[in-house]
Parts: sequence; C-alpha cells; structure tokens
Amino acid sequence: MRRSRSNIISLQKEGNKLYTILIGGVASWLTTDRQLVIEADDDIEGVPLDALVDQEGEYLAQHYTLVWSPGLYYTDALRLDGGFSRRSRALVVGSATVDGKDDERFVPCPMRQERRKP
Repeated sequence: MRRSRSNIISLQKEGNKLYTILIGGVASWLTTDRQLVIEADDDIEGVPLDALVDQEGEYLAQHYTLVWSPGLYYTDALRLDGGFSRRSRALVVGSATVDGKDDERFVPCPMRQERRKP
C-alpha cells in the first residue's frame, strides 16, 4: 500500500510541475464560471490536463469545465473531398413520416419521388 501511495504523491508532484508551467502564468486570469478551452499541439495532446494539480493540491478539473478543441487547422488532416459518384458509399439518415405524410420542412430526395410515380 505504501508503494501505491508514493506513486500518487509522485504523480501529484509531476501534475503540479506541469500546472506551474502550462497554467501558472495565466491562472490569475481564469474564472470558474467560464469554460477553459484547450487546443493542445502534438507534444501535449496525450497529457491528461484535467489532472494537473494547482498550488493548493487540487486538480484543474475540480474548478474548471475543460473543453478540448481540435484546432483551427484540424481539417488539414482530414481526407480531401473527392465528390460523390454512383460508386460512392453513404450513410443516409432521414426523419420518419407521421401518418404517411412527409415533413414539409424537408425537400424530398428526387430519386424517392421517381420511385413513387406509378
């Protein structure tokens, strides 16, 4: 039991070091009534920032709502839009009809209209 306790203490010390480096300089500007938006770069994206420990020994997530942002340029990592063709695969989601009537807020799919014609 003593060994696991020392691991927790060691982790809290490391969490405090990271807190001091990453949050300490702006901590006085933060308020608990607002979200803390985190846009981590590649070097720290795997660091559990909500587990950072402040000077009072409390975790960052105890005081702030944390939101992770993928960043401004995250779309650069996505695949390029190649358009659609007859061979494209798609997941199509629609609303159910009530009493057999279409919802007038949505434009029907042209292919669906063609199938309805007798």
